Amino acid sequence: MQGKIWYLKQFPLFEGLPFERIQKLAQFLDEREVGKMQIVFDPEDQDKIFFIKRGLVEVYHITEDGRKVIIDTLGPMSFFAAVGFGEESSFFLEASEDTYLCVATKDRLFEMVAAHPKLARQVVEGLLLQLFEAREQISVLATGSVRDKLSHLLRQLSRKYGVKTGKQLRIEKRFTHEDLANMIGASRETVTKMLGLLEKEGVITREGRHLLIDPSRFSVET
Repeated sequence: MQGKIWYLKQFPLFEGLPFERIQKLAQFLDEREVGKMQIVFDPEDQDKIFFIKRGLVEVYHITEDGRKVIIDTLGPMSFFAAVGFGEESSFFLEASEDTYLCVATKDRLFEMVAAHPKLARQVVEGLLLQLFEAREQISVLATGSVRDKLSHLLRQLSRKYGVKTGKQLRIEKRFTHEDLANMIGASRETVTKMLGLLEKEGVITREGRHLLIDPSRFSVET
């Protein structure tokens, strides 16, 4: 219990929430340890809120022709609302690495939100940010070239997981070429070729299995 309380106090979403409320919320949170490549959530598991404590989770759906398309990635201190309001979701959540998370029911979180307007605002802002990023990604995927798509994705990943190293941002989370391909709807071979081109141009550099991004060098072709 003390571990959950400590974690919730660190979570930006619950900043400013009275300690007694955090204690109460902790009582109704289930903790889960999920191994790499294990399903965290499937469309039959509705009305849950997932809080990522450690690890990395992919949000994806399967197309009619069986392709896996990654919609988003969730790292530590992020959350995902699997709230279908009676309709079956088309999204899946899968751990990309060993992950530790907490799960609350929709009703429990709504009770907390109703009692604390500040928490309500923070939840709405978080959901709106996820919606904005999803719409931005869909727009680029629908109209952009492979270079545009990959450039947009790398900027997005550097914002979420980047650590400043001089003029560059080092993406702390590791993504394979296959992962990147699934995120932009391209083949692994095409992504490998485009990464090589961006590296040759000095837009990115490699550090082992990590990518370093120079934001000032990115340009999206129109």
